[in-house]
Amino acid sequence: MPANVSTPDTVVVCRPNQLREAAAVLSCFPAAAQPALFVMEPPPCTEAEYMAMHESYRTMRNLRDEALGSRRSRLNLRREGKAPDWSSEEIDRRVEALTPFRKWVKRNRLLSELLKGLPLRRAVFLFEAGQRDM
Repeated sequence: MPANVSTPDTVVVCRPNQLREAAAVLSCFPAAAQPALFVMEPPPCTEAEYMAMHESYRTMRNLRDEALGSRRSRLNLRREGKAPDWSSEEIDRRVEALTPFRKWVKRNRLLSELLKGLPLRRAVFLFEAGQRDM
């Protein structure tokens, strides 16, 4: 890093809908000491909601694995003429429903690691951050 470039000691944290406010805050700092800007998405669902969706996915996946896992199960399904309690489309839909929360968690972990590496003295939050945000 060149000698005349300094690492910011301040970070501004905002929501996606607060970029104008963040720009106003950033304009208050001298050009040589511009803080880093982090845009934090609110969580797409609560952890409890995610866990319920995950359990729903696991239940259906396990039904499929039990049915397709043994020759006897497959033969019984055909012989009795009943539809299975699972479908590939429904399993795919349920696993895709988990993606937004997983992406949000991964992004926050990356931001956390980045923040740990900065020599920060202060953070300016433009929203009231709760425990769920971190």
